[in-house]
Amino acid sequence: MAIGAMAQVSQVQRTQPTLHILWTALLLREELNWRTIIGGIAVILCAVITVRNTCIASGSPSAEDREVGPETVEAMPSTNRP
Repeated sequence: MAIGAMAQVSQVQRTQPTLHILWTALLLREELNWRTIIGGIAVILCAVITVRNTCIASGSPSAEDREVGPETVEAMPSTNRP
């Protein structure tokens, strides 16, 4: 996530609570009601739509098109280096 665009990373982080609820249901056998499931799907769909629209509007390459080489890592601030 440290290499991704700020708009994309922030939208991906919005899905984390939904994924936490999913993991608690799978691992701890928590019960999910239909409202929770529909709400989680809505959050994830909105995040996906926002990330796609942000990529298209900004003309930024997708993660598959972007290459990370030594020059990219050197240009990054030292706090964000892998």
